[in-house]
Amino acid sequence: MNHIALKQAIQFIPIMYLGGDESKEPRKEADRVIDSVEVYHISNCDFNLGSLDEDRAHFKAHPVGKLQHPHLMIGMPSIGGTVRLEVDTRFEGWYLLWAGVKMNEWAIGPSERCWGIVCWTPKVKGDNIEKAGRRLMKNMMLNIDGVGKDEWTTNLYKGENWEKEWDATEPLMSFMREIRTPQ
Repeated sequence: MNHIALKQAIQFIPIMYLGGDESKEPRKEADRVIDSVEVYHISNCDFNLGSLDEDRAHFKAHPVGKLQHPHLMIGMPSIGGTVRLEVDTRFEGWYLLWAGVKMNEWAIGPSERCWGIVCWTPKVKGDNIEKAGRRLMKNMMLNIDGVGKDEWTTNLYKGENWEKEWDATEPLMSFMREIRTPQ
């Protein structure tokens, strides 16, 4: 169930993928430009940086944030859970954002957190894990909130008190406020 929630609510990859045209060129387009740097999202760009060893015991990831997502699995009732965010620096010239999803035990029982790549961004002069993590988290939240590629805010949460329900760490919460409370 955590795997399905990760694919649907965070990565936006259809779980019923039926395959595509194998002769088609890989998708390489950046999702957005944030702070003058391209950021790619797994939902609209093929991960083409190399082989991805998903065994998390073999690399050091850097925690950058976490949030409580109240709607990882939409239903009656919707099932929420925690999402942990970590930056991976293994790929020369790139930062990757991993998300680890674990749905609430009351709904699915005890389970293991499911991890997957959400977005990536190139390393640029003067960059560090914190700066890259901010770009990556902002892009992830824009995608979670369904904000169009040429837009930066949404009215989806207008008039709602959503902060307590989403319970995110800073700076993730500041990006959420920026996106969800347009001026």
